[in-house]
Amino acid sequence: MGERELQVITLNYPHMSRKDPHTLKIYAESVRTSKLDQDLSKLQSVATLIHILKKCTYLVQKEIWKLRRLNFKAAIGGIDAAERKRLSDEFEATKQHLEEFVRNFNVNGVPVLCGHRQQTLFLLSQDKFIKSITLVSTNALPNGMYSLTYTAENVAASPVFIISLYSETGKVSEITYEGHSLDPTTPLHLSDLEVVFNPLTPLNLLKADIGTINDAKLLSVDVKSMIYPGKYKILVQKSSSGLEAYLGRFSATIKNGKAEVGGLALEFSRHLHVAEPNSTISEVSVGYVTRNVTVQIETGILPLTLEFEVAGKRQALELMPMLPESLHGNAFGKIVTLADLSLGTGFDPSVNLEVLEAINLRLNQYDKILSDRLTYLKKLFSSQYASERKLPHKDPTVLLKAIEDKLKFIPFSVFLKE
Repeated sequence: MGERELQVITLNYPHMSRKDPHTLKIYAESVRTSKLDQDLSKLQSVATLIHILKKCTYLVQKEIWKLRRLNFKAAIGGIDAAERKRLSDEFEATKQHLEEFVRNFNVNGVPVLCGHRQQTLFLLSQDKFIKSITLVSTNALPNGMYSLTYTAENVAASPVFIISLYSETGKVSEITYEGHSLDPTTPLHLSDLEVVFNPLTPLNLLKADIGTINDAKLLSVDVKSMIYPGKYKILVQKSSSGLEAYLGRFSATIKNGKAEVGGLALEFSRHLHVAEPNSTISEVSVGYVTRNVTVQIETGILPLTLEFEVAGKRQALELMPMLPESLHGNAFGKIVTLADLSLGTGFDPSVNLEVLEAINLRLNQYDKILSDRLTYLKKLFSSQYASERKLPHKDPTVLLKAIEDKLKFIPFSVFLKE
């Protein structure tokens, strides 16, 4: 058998559809067959693609080994300029061929080996009132750290929410929403971000703090119902029934050191004592707080996602791609990519070897992940159907072998040229 060469592959698999630039949705071969056969069809499609990726990993490794052998030959002393040029030309041609293969391999329009570069968003801090923050597009916001803040104001008893987005250099965008609540039915847009809130009212953003005067030995204060922002005086007086807490025209008896009055929940020291006919006062300051969420936006490589259903349950397998830029090693303190490899004059062969070894390690890890995904598929099928006795064998070993026999995959030889 002659030396196999990689070639550009475009595979249109009959039971997969492109959902988005990095997702393949797998569906059953026929809706007229039994649920068991439909699930087998889906698993077969997923297993087929994973086997193809495993084969691709091996073929890419072969090219890496070839580059390694050429590098060793070029590092040997005593070769003349013509031989060095021949080795260098072969090295560059192999490297270029490898990059073209990885970049152009696609299944149903999805570049399964090189992945999809896209800005991604990471929440570095959580907030119970924010349901989701997503990037609508990837045009307006550069990579970096952002701060999303939100608060409320009450102008003439009409609540107003103020939501702002700040970058490291200043305010990027701000919107004002007038209404009595924010909820998941009201997505808000700040530049390229879409923000969806869990049910949120101005009350959720009100906070009460104890002021500088605290003669009534107030331990804590909390907002329980809408109250206008401002400073309030809590008056504690003695009555025939005990101690009474007053907030304007509202009053409540203090029991076990606690009382709710005028929308505030109060807790006093158990050692509170008021001598007749005097009274004691504590200050309370009520205002809207500003909540903050830290967001990081960066350009990343999205993994290939395989979506399918087995026994009515949605499954999603993620596979990190072999993007050429990700096939790198740390050479002398800097990242060196596959594109930087060279046998030209002045390039240290040891740098090549360091990068190639790092690439090979990544490929080994990738192959292990693919093997783990195949094992997962077998266990998934086994767990769904073995307990229901829908297969003739109850012995796990026999069962897995039966599954392996059914999960046939396309021979990769059809994509290769001798």
